[in-house]
Amino acid sequence: MTRDSTSLVLDSGAHDGSLGGEPLLLSRREFDVLSLLVRSPGRTFTRDFLLDRAWGADYEGLDRAVDTQMMRLRRKLGDFGQRIEAVWGLGYRFR
Repeated sequence: MTRDSTSLVLDSGAHDGSLGGEPLLLSRREFDVLSLLVRSPGRTFTRDFLLDRAWGADYEGLDRAVDTQMMRLRRKLGDFGQRIEAVWGLGYRFR
């Protein structure tokens, strides 16, 4: 399935994507998190939900791992990364 949000294209079948026609070099986890956010724009996902979905139910680390992942993802997305918003005290959403 292909998702397009402005100039972002994610292909879940091939597990890759592009931004502005340029390939995105995303880790599996980055791809999974970004796909989840893009599929539900405006929906806030808690850190715990994101951890469960992208890290797995057996993950025993800190929920701040999500913050680090979002920082890396935003950096890779450049200006487009501003569409990933932190929701204070809750988690993240895509606009």
